[in-house]
Amino acid sequence: MFMAVLRKQGFSPVLVEFFASYLVGCSTVYCWNTFQSDLRSADVGVRQGSGLSPVISGLFIALVMKLFYIKAAPLNTTLLSFVDDGTILAQSKQLDDNNVGLCKAYKIIYLLFVAFALVLEHDKTELFHFSRRRDTYNPSLDLGYAPHTGATPLKPKTYWRYLGFYFDHRLTFHEHVHYYATKAFTTVQAMRMLGNSTRGLSPKQRRLLYRSCVVPIATYGYRLWSASFS
Repeated sequence: MFMAVLRKQGFSPVLVEFFASYLVGCSTVYCWNTFQSDLRSADVGVRQGSGLSPVISGLFIALVMKLFYIKAAPLNTTLLSFVDDGTILAQSKQLDDNNVGLCKAYKIIYLLFVAFALVLEHDKTELFHFSRRRDTYNPSLDLGYAPHTGATPLKPKTYWRYLGFYFDHRLTFHEHVHYYATKAFTTVQAMRMLGNSTRGLSPKQRRLLYRSCVVPIATYGYRLWSASFS
């Protein structure tokens, strides 16, 4: 399948042949103290943590995203991807209409993953609604796949954490500021063990430590939510 993806994307035959033989015919030996096992086959593909792993997954997902936009054109949805973290965005005037679009889009993604021999982990799926509504209406979503279906639908989160940012429903960023302010304060408290006014780090060293370790935490992502900084 991966070779077909590379050929479809127009990569050089030399590169295709390289990946066709990559980690094929490998073997390994297990050692524990003085014990050493016999030679065993290790044709397991790209191991987790390999530098090639995100590159190969990106080549797969790029084609999946292209096919998604073709199949999901009538749904008014957008697909974002950061390495192996995908996000489906739906926009409409009603949250229930959003859920319908999200469910259909998720099914398209799932079927594409199956076609490409990829695994979609339903239990790691999260739901979050952005809305200006002042009431507490926050509908769950029947995803159509276990465990988020039937009597156990996917419940929306109170806050959404994405790439280190904390989003709330109305984009006030109160939770984001609270989280990083608390984390910065905890860091300051931990710095107390490094010295006081009579011993330990000098004031100049503590100032450097504060600017290096505390300020970046307290101001993480401030350009996203504050226009008062320059």
